[in-house]
This record gives sequence, C-alpha cells and structure tokens, in this order.
Amino acid sequence: MNADKKFLSGVVAVVIALALVSAAVNMIVDPYGVHSLVEVEGFNTLKPSAQGNLRLAKAYNISSQRPDGVFLGNSRVEQGFDPARASARFHRSVYNAGLPGSTIYENYRYLQHAAQTGTLKDAVLGLDIFAFNTNMFRRASNFSEGRLAVQLDGQETPIWDVARFRDLHQIYVAWPTLMKSIATVMDQDQPWVSTRTMLGFNPVIEGVEYARVKSYWRSFRKQNRKHIRLLKAHPMNFGPTAGWPNGSMVYFERLVAFCRANKINLVLAIHPYHAHMLEVIQGSGAWPVFESWKRELVAVLASDRARHPGAVEFVLWDFSGYNSITTEKVPPQGSAQETKWYWESSHYKPSVSPLMALRAFGHGDMTAGQADFGVMLWPGNLEAHMRSFAAKRQAYRQARPEEMADIQRLFEAEK
Repeated sequence: MNADKKFLSGVVAVVIALALVSAAVNMIVDPYGVHSLVEVEGFNTLKPSAQGNLRLAKAYNISSQRPDGVFLGNSRVEQGFDPARASARFHRSVYNAGLPGSTIYENYRYLQHAAQTGTLKDAVLGLDIFAFNTNMFRRASNFSEGRLAVQLDGQETPIWDVARFRDLHQIYVAWPTLMKSIATVMDQDQPWVSTRTMLGFNPVIEGVEYARVKSYWRSFRKQNRKHIRLLKAHPMNFGPTAGWPNGSMVYFERLVAFCRANKINLVLAIHPYHAHMLEVIQGSGAWPVFESWKRELVAVLASDRARHPGAVEFVLWDFSGYNSITTEKVPPQGSAQETKWYWESSHYKPSVSPLMALRAFGHGDMTAGQADFGVMLWPGNLEAHMRSFAAKRQAYRQARPEEMADIQRLFEAEK
C-alpha cells in the first residue's frame, strides 16, 4: 500500500512539475500574444500562433490595456488600421479589436467588453456588408461569451465563469500551447510568418513575401474567386434567419444606442472595397441588397439624430465606390509589380487608412487626385450618391477590359 501511495505521489508530483514548466514556458514565450511579460527580438516578438486564437487574445489584451479608443470590424480593419499611428496622432491609447471573419454581433460584443473594462471614449467601426450576412454564422466557433467582461444584456460576467478557467488552461498549461511556444521561437526568422502586435494590428509582413513570389495578380484572382463562391453558397441577406432570429441590423442599432448611452464617440466607415470586389458583388446579384444595406445604416443614424437633437452626430462615411483609390490597377499576370493601396481585392493596406482619417477627421488636406475618396452619407444625398455609382462603374469597366474579362471567366468557371 505504501509503495502504491509513493508511486501515486510521484506521478502527481511529475504532472504538477510538468504543468509548472509548461506554464512558465508559455508565460515567457506567450505564443498567442495575450500579454508581453517578455518580448525579445528574434525570440518571441513574432506571434504566428496568434492567428487562430485572436478572439481569446484580444479579449484579454483589451482587459489589460484598457484603451481609450478601439477599432472594430473584421480582418479589413485588423490589417488596415494601425493603432500605434492613431495613438500618436490623437494622443490617446488605441487598440485594434478587428477580428477576421467577425460579424456585427461580435463587433458589438467586443465594444461592450471594451467599455466595461476601461474608460472607452472613441470607437471606429469598419462596416462590411459580409459581416451582416444572415445566411452565414452569427459568431465564430472560437468566440466565447464567458470570456467577455459583460453579458449581452449588460450584466457583468461572473469572474468564476467556466470559460475563463478554460482560457487560463489554454493560455498557460495546455500541451498544444507548449508546442506552439516552441514553434514560435523556431519560426522567428521565417519570411512567411503571420503575426500580430500587442495593439492588435496585423502588419501582414508575410504579404510582401507572398506578393513577391506569387504576384499580386494571383492574390487578387484568389480573393475574387473566394467571394464569388462565398456569395453563391451564402446569398447576401441581412433579414431574419434561423441563426439570426432578429436579423443582423438589430445589432447595429444596439451598437449605436450603446455608444450614445455611454457617451462614446462613434465614427462609421464603409470599407473601400477594391473595384474588383464591387464587380463580384454586382455579378453575384447582391447589388440591390448592398444598396438596401446602406439605406438601413443611414436610417438607423437618422433615427438616432432625431432622438438626440443637439447631441454630437455619429457620422457615416462611404469609402466604397469607383474612385481614385479603389480603382487601383491590378498588376498583370506574371508581373512582380507591387500595388500601393491593396493587398488584394478584399483587403486594403495601412496606406489607405490615413486617407480615410484625413476625410473623416479633417486632419490635413486630400490631394487633388484623391478628392473623390469618401462621401459622408445622410438621407439627403444617399440616393444621388448611389446613382452616381452606375456611371462611374461603366467608365471603369470600359477602361479595364482585360480585368473585367478575367472576372467574368471566374464567374463562368463557377456555374
């Protein structure tokens, strides 16, 4: 019996020792970018394992950093808005809470979380119609309500919520995390490594290498095909479905109301989709829904203004359309030429967001060639603005016959 007890005690001691070693390694390396206790160039500054764990990491980053401002949205925001640059310009702490593939529901929930954990003053929401598509999921499989500081109904999440214990286990003790810590150290010198900064920004350092080896033409074509297939499998819709019983627009309404109630300055921007993406939306038959979506956004903000006369207005900027930025020419097949504004048709580079800030915040002047970039939407100009798309689209299509023919071939291949 004593021998059995000694053996069992030994096993327990080994397990505890291994768990402590694992926790120490994971805490130091921090493969998901949850904290930055140790940050050494060439050792752990790049976080390749952050990619699949962003909903976890960003929830805890927000809790610990307590930012004054947040960028909200999906991967377009995460790749396009550099919070370090914004912090320097506006003299306040800013965190990029953009989450790849996120929906308006998730954006609203992370806004609630940021407001609950700190003294949030400003929020910039990048609006993407794909994030409102109710024929897709309402939240990602790795999204967890319990790790957020507040519940959907506004009640504080209990500190003992089981989701937080699961997160602690994953961050510090789990064997897969130890393997990722080792991989993090080994991958520091790899040119294709994806990473995130501690401010939540995706610098897309692998994008330059990808474009150099595989070309921007291929990157654009890949995204065009992906979204043609996406819209074929999940037709654009923001009305009620089984997964979204109340539709998606209700969460935008709640987000606006939440910012108003909590005195958070909200700036809204419809993404500057590259013209190729607009052609995909048009060719997929989703253009009427795209226009209806804009009408709904404008209507929600008009209703907010009517209920709060004299209050600071929440402004909606539309950076989509056929303008000097979004119609950037795509390098031809086989070319090693780089683009200035876009990684591909779905994601713009950080070089674009300063132009958006110039337009939205008035900090500086646009150049003459960029004066058509960005239109403030309100009920009085919405319909005329959308009608102007037709003429600009026709001019664009006539000027780019080869690009249009390639997009058409992609559509035909998916029939």
